[in-house]
Amino acid sequence: MLDRIDVPLDLEGFEVTGTEVVEDVIEVHVRSTRRPACHHCGSLDVTGHGRNERRIRDRSCAFATVLRWQQRRFICVDCGKTCRERHPEIAGRRSITHRFRRRLFERACAEPFTDVASSEAVSAYRVEEAFEHHAAAEIIARYIEPPRVLAIDESAFRKRFRFHTVFSDPERGAILDLVEGRGKGSVYGGLVAMSDQVRADIQTVVIDCHWPYRRAIEEVLPHARVVADKFHVIRAVDAAAHRVRVPHGRRIRVVGRDGGLTRQH
Repeated sequence: MLDRIDVPLDLEGFEVTGTEVVEDVIEVHVRSTRRPACHHCGSLDVTGHGRNERRIRDRSCAFATVLRWQQRRFICVDCGKTCRERHPEIAGRRSITHRFRRRLFERACAEPFTDVASSEAVSAYRVEEAFEHHAAAEIIARYIEPPRVLAIDESAFRKRFRFHTVFSDPERGAILDLVEGRGKGSVYGGLVAMSDQVRADIQTVVIDCHWPYRRAIEEVLPHARVVADKFHVIRAVDAAAHRVRVPHGRRIRVVGRDGGLTRQH
């Protein structure tokens, strides 16, 4: 089913040449109005060398929206190299606009990745990539007051058990950093990455009973007091009590009417 529809693009440097709805997807035919230039030497003396259609995913407008960009290819007269035209609103070689990438990140902050991917008709990888890209920039730009208490714990993502070490401020309920791995090197690297002022202001470090964590803390933060997390301590005590209780617990014998033993606990 093909229907024509007018959609406000609001992307500077793109000219809409046609719009249609194809199987519940709005396909917008566009071409660039920017002056061509060589991306190798910066020369403006280029000649046309063909074009190809590139499909770019954009933010939804009632339906999923795809830009069908007639991307031009050029040959530079000065350096002799070939290149394709670029546009600042396209995320590099990715087939996605910056504003749609930002939208995925904003939704992923409040919704599960799989729900965002399903509703936006994209892959879960696309949502994860957008989240990681913008989250890193947000963390760098945000000022975080140095914590007085630092909590260190491990966390596993997905079913493949990709473990990460989480640095957080329990008093403010804020995540400070996320480092891949869960050994001494991960904790050491995360602490060294902090500024001298942040490390100096840390008075107490809360960890589980993982011994490599304590070794890394003693090397980088020798002045800090190390405290075992109450949850992990209680769980270890309960597990030890269970190991003792199982072999020495009460045993029940159930005797049938014929005097035979039928069940034992």
